[in-house]
Amino acid sequence: MLDFLNKGPNSMLGLDISSTSVKLLELSRSGSEYRVESYGVEPLLENAVVENKPQGSIQPLPEFEPYQAFTYGASNRRSPFEPPVVVQARTAQQKRNIGVKPPDDHIKQHLERFNLAWLSMVGTL
Repeated sequence: MLDFLNKGPNSMLGLDISSTSVKLLELSRSGSEYRVESYGVEPLLENAVVENKPQGSIQPLPEFEPYQAFTYGASNRRSPFEPPVVVQARTAQQKRNIGVKPPDDHIKQHLERFNLAWLSMVGTL
């Protein structure tokens, strides 16, 4: 009865069942090319396929509470996922050397006469 299914390794069948018809396609392969051997379409009777629809009605979505915004207040603190920073106490020698100083016999140039606090960044070139 189903002898048409055993036509060999170079033969293929395609079947498409829709709500209105059934389509059958037989292909044969020769090298890298395919050839349509036979094709058939049979229309279905009206209401032969009934779509599966849910029974009853769908309940409405529940009411959600309005979103309450949260302000994170620890953004200026150390992250708990990073190791703590260890600050070592300064030695007496380090306490005496507060900042970098030029040698005592240094002769000031023109721009060194101005206090750095008086300068402000205006732009770049």
